[in-house]
Amino acid sequence: MDATTTADIDSDWPEEARLDESQRSGSPRSLAATWAGVLLAPGTIITGMVAAGGSADPGLAIGFAGLAVGTILGSLAVGSISICGPRTGMAQMPLGRLAFGALNVVPQIFLIGSLIAYNALNDLFGVDTLATRLGIPFLVALAAVVAIEVPVVIVGVRLMRVLGTVISAVMLHICIGLIIGASQVPPAPVPPGVEGFPVGPFLLAVGLGQISRNTQLGLLTSDIVPFAGYYTTPGFGVAIVELLYRWKDPKPWKRPVGRWRGAAAAFLIGFILLLPFTATPLGNQIAADYPIALGWLGWVPRPLLNGGDGAHLAGAVFGAVLYALFRHIGRTPNTVTVSSSG
Repeated sequence: MDATTTADIDSDWPEEARLDESQRSGSPRSLAATWAGVLLAPGTIITGMVAAGGSADPGLAIGFAGLAVGTILGSLAVGSISICGPRTGMAQMPLGRLAFGALNVVPQIFLIGSLIAYNALNDLFGVDTLATRLGIPFLVALAAVVAIEVPVVIVGVRLMRVLGTVISAVMLHICIGLIIGASQVPPAPVPPGVEGFPVGPFLLAVGLGQISRNTQLGLLTSDIVPFAGYYTTPGFGVAIVELLYRWKDPKPWKRPVGRWRGAAAAFLIGFILLLPFTATPLGNQIAADYPIALGWLGWVPRPLLNGGDGAHLAGAVFGAVLYALFRHIGRTPNTVTVSSSG
């Protein structure tokens, strides 16, 4: 007897990639609040204070409002994705296979690049601070930071928890001191020629894309931080569309993988399309040096947003719209036909 079955090329999901319901902890609501709270860190307070008193000078009120909007939007995005953990028992990168399938490696490559950039930037801040405040050579400060990091990596979680507790206590006192100090500084006057609501500085604070004081470290930060995180927004757009398609399924991982080639295409095209909405010193410099070939980098913020960064919102919209379009065009899942005889 001949039998023909249709199976998705990626539907054979390994059960070890999922946690059993008895091993899961936390409800979707509590998990969403937990991960959304990651964005409410002392670092964002410091960044917001710097943006409010930076060279663009939007003022404390505008800077704080922009920071609040950006934090709320980011929290909603992180929270909406994280609620799928308790429902599916899968972490976020394996969950991406529901949309990307075998091409889930594409966003993972971007993730690795962003982790390298963020870690290097964190080390740079620490090294620069030690070298400046202690008056020691840069290489000596670098060796000191590495000497702290290596034991943490080797020993693992226990040492990390101890250091985290100590550093958190120190940062709490620093943040309180900075807030008290900033409250005593009068706001700078509005720059000449600026009238009405400062849209550009507001968006600049929303995207957290610009760090002040006109230093090389500040300019480097305003280049690395946005570019290291831009890729997440088209990826979020793709993921949220796929999860919405599967929302009512009790076992969404059992459904065939979506348009996995379309997911990768939407991710990559969305990333390219967000680049005209970026606002970084490096991008602006490249656009000025090569106006014919690369003048499109950041061309939207310069004339329309007064230098404000709109790439994060644009990336999420482009990723979601493109993947929804690709998924609608190819409703039939990617399948192969397997024949068996008996």
